Amino acid sequence: MDPLQTKHRSREIWGAEVPLLSSGITSLTRYLPISFDRAENDVLYDVDGARYLDWSGGTLTASTGHCNPHVAAAIKAQLDRLWNIHDHPSATRANVMRRLHERMPSDDYVFQFYTTGSETVEAALRAALASVSIRRHRIASFVEGYHGKTKGSLMAVHALFGRNVQPAHLAPLALAFPNCYRCPYGKERGSCGLHCAQVHSEALEADRSIGVFLFEPILGTGGVHGAPDGYWDIVGATCKRLGILLIADEVSTGAFRTGTFLAVERFEIDPDLIAFAKGLGSGFPTMALAGRRELLRDSSVFERESDPLPESVRLQNFRAPGSSSSTFGGNPLAMAAIDATLDEFERLEIGEHVNAVGAVLLAGFTEIARACDAIGDVRGYGLMLGVELVKDRTTKEAARDLAIELYKRCAAHGLLIKVDAQGIVHVTPPLTHTIEHAADALEIFRSCLEQLQSFEGHDD
Repeated sequence: MDPLQTKHRSREIWGAEVPLLSSGITSLTRYLPISFDRAENDVLYDVDGARYLDWSGGTLTASTGHCNPHVAAAIKAQLDRLWNIHDHPSATRANVMRRLHERMPSDDYVFQFYTTGSETVEAALRAALASVSIRRHRIASFVEGYHGKTKGSLMAVHALFGRNVQPAHLAPLALAFPNCYRCPYGKERGSCGLHCAQVHSEALEADRSIGVFLFEPILGTGGVHGAPDGYWDIVGATCKRLGILLIADEVSTGAFRTGTFLAVERFEIDPDLIAFAKGLGSGFPTMALAGRRELLRDSSVFERESDPLPESVRLQNFRAPGSSSSTFGGNPLAMAAIDATLDEFERLEIGEHVNAVGAVLLAGFTEIARACDAIGDVRGYGLMLGVELVKDRTTKEAARDLAIELYKRCAAHGLLIKVDAQGIVHVTPPLTHTIEHAADALEIFRSCLEQLQSFEGHDD
């Protein structure tokens, strides 16, 4: 089956792009170079007129649905007024910060705005490392974590794009994510006594050069995994006791993706810095960094109309004037997008909706898995779900080729999914995904998987 057989205009556009395009684009685009023309809520349309239910969600950006009319109207209104005035105050930015402040884990947070996830994570790292002792310059992070493709964010990871990037004296402390489906310590779920948390706490205790722990509350690129209940109670307490700053990378999980505004709420984590979120502006490129006041703010800066500042402030590389700013961060267009997005979250009661639709999808995948040995595991947090395809349930060998064929077949039948090199289907539709469309998409998924893999039925 060739999903591009009737995609004449898509093939023309792809042919025009290829001679001028970097080969570093995503593999899924190369496998299936469909050119999309427009979108509405959770439905995409390509240039050849075909319709697709969207389980990709604009790579987790379509938090209020594609082309949300309220957000679009707010951006259009701002377009005729002002685009960028850098760090100067605006009534919209003041309102956005007030509204975000109400959703933080505590009252002790202030904000700075950026454009991309990588930029925001790097800002968080700079802020943290500027605040810890020079002897505590190293970062702990999960082996399977992903925090962006810029040089600084790559130095905090161990695999994927970060391989061989770190100089030896800065190489991060490698902690295997507590993945209960593929336990890195060979333990069994529910009977391990949280062995992973004990091992990680001991590793943090043993290396006093660690000053920062950068983590995703739920692994995104690493396979949609959350830590088991109780893990962060132990590891978080260890970090607090040792003075290790916690940076929550919520670029993927923030803005209600998992059913709560921040995923740290689900795990009762109390981070020092939070980088969030792809969906904060409903697809408009904007990102926020929230951090404790002592990390992001020096009150003496606002008490002076001009320099000179005290030596203690000038030596800081984040809290001093100009040190945390960004050319496009916090621009009026971005603030209008965030403000309108927050309006829509409230109007749509988006957290409740995400949990309801997520439960439908999770139950549907679980039912399909009972009939199909190719599904090794199903897991989900709101509208961030992972369906792991395997060649054998006992060996858990990843079914990579099956995942690619499923991706192509689903597209041919009107469902856009996302798969990775580990054979995992990432299900991240727009947060406004309807229950009716979720049911339709599940039926397409089941039918396409059945065409590729025999269904036999199981009692487990």
